Amino acid sequence: MRLGTAGAMIKRLKVGDFVIPTGAAYEHGSLKNYIPKLGFPAIPDIELSSAIIRESIKKNVLPVIGLIVSSDAFYAEDPAFVKRWVKLGVISVEMECATLYTLGLLRGFKAASLLIITNSLVDPAQSQFASAEILRPYIDKAAKILLDVAVTFPEAHK
Repeated sequence: MRLGTAGAMIKRLKVGDFVIPTGAAYEHGSLKNYIPKLGFPAIPDIELSSAIIRESIKKNVLPVIGLIVSSDAFYAEDPAFVKRWVKLGVISVEMECATLYTLGLLRGFKAASLLIITNSLVDPAQSQFASAEILRPYIDKAAKILLDVAVTFPEAHK
């Protein structure tokens, strides 16, 4: 399970909101070393993602669920990048999920993520990255959610 951060690509996502990806689009990057010349679906494990959704709701967190994009260009997203992916229904951007999900599928392990929005690429009022101090309560809550999933998920007891 990945606890990470992401930038919002839809206006309804605000700093501190939680995102649970249903898949991670990607253009290139390290995945070409594993799957050259193919478009391979980078999708999380549905059972593990569902467990994270259920645990979030139990803890009074209503995550936004949807498609994200993984970009390994460190904070290089320009307006054209955002426009292209938003047009395809992507709700946020981060750096690791596509690789994590693809390796999970290729190597046979379950992978899923819980992401916290740190800034917005579509709302100028939230374009600055939130500080660690602002994000701390959200990170603490997300960590508790994932820890409780890890302890109770059926695979944890095999």
